[in-house]
Amino acid sequence: MKRRKIIGQNVYRLRMRGEMTQTELADFADLSKRYVQKIEHGEANITVEVVEKLAGIFKCGWQDIVGEIGRLDPIVGKAKAIRRGP
Repeated sequence: MKRRKIIGQNVYRLRMRGEMTQTELADFADLSKRYVQKIEHGEANITVEVVEKLAGIFKCGWQDIVGEIGRLDPIVGKAKAIRRGP
């Protein structure tokens, strides 16, 4: 599987674990919603800067974003992601 697809699936799982919409993630990361969609669909050439930004939002290591599928825990429980405001 291509690395972009792996990254996309990991970002999707982390976003779901954080109970975030694509719009919320885009706002937190200062990205466009379309770019977040492209990342999740494995269509974007994601930069190291964006990986680091996402890792900060999800409170995980960059390896959790670029690592092999299955490395992440199942989607269970509350968010580990940073939430802004109520």
